[in-house]
Amino acid sequence: MSNQGWISLHRKIEDNPIFQNEKALKIWIWVLIRANHTETDILLGRNLIHLKVGQFVFGSDTACERLKMSKSTIHFWLNFLKLERYIERKVTNKYSI
Repeated sequence: MSNQGWISLHRKIEDNPIFQNEKALKIWIWVLIRANHTETDILLGRNLIHLKVGQFVFGSDTACERLKMSKSTIHFWLNFLKLERYIERKVTNKYSI
């Protein structure tokens, strides 16, 4: 995954309920900037994983380090984002996409 490029946020983000919670907003924006902007294949361990546009590989330890939040906080807000249909999440025993 490349850390190049940019994302665009509309000013109406301020009207979104997620804007009211700094942790939810931080996680949502982090998800947006991590998402692939092109299809790509990555080698994870011995597995070749094809990632579509908008997907990325999520690991709890990396998320905790980057976001400076606990695993429980991150998982709570990711589940919230999934329930509210902001994101989709496919979970394995080693990572999520």
